[in-house]
Amino acid sequence: MTQKELGIAIAFDGHEGQVRRDGQPYIIHPLGVMLMMEQDGFPEEPYHTGAILHDSHEDTDWRIDRMRRAGVGERVLRIVEILSKSDNQTDEEYERAIVASYEASQIKVRDMQHNLISNPKPHKVLQYLARLAKIEEVWGFDYNPNLENTF
Repeated sequence: MTQKELGIAIAFDGHEGQVRRDGQPYIIHPLGVMLMMEQDGFPEEPYHTGAILHDSHEDTDWRIDRMRRAGVGERVLRIVEILSKSDNQTDEEYERAIVASYEASQIKVRDMQHNLISNPKPHKVLQYLARLAKIEEVWGFDYNPNLENTF
């Protein structure tokens, strides 16, 4: 089983029974973000797997340690950890951590885009646009392997 297949299996298991505000199964969101990464030309590892798992740590019973035991690689786990806001982390600290990581920021861009497309929340549009502008200023939105972080 590839890392991507493992990520998909974990996401389907973790998000089983969850629904979005529009009544659609929640898994549609992480799948949509993963497909956006694929369509934008990002390689499977770590981007597709990171995208499918981006909400798993926060929104399911699949925590980082459990994903590690299941065989998810450290690079993907680091991305998922960055994309998961901890209880003791301020919004500013969370956003700085994302912007500091090329991989996490690229997944976050597609996460916000998918949220705006699939389930727009008018009160969050300006917040999303500000975050997108900050990420675009630092990294851009196109895949550039020269910018990838090493962990």
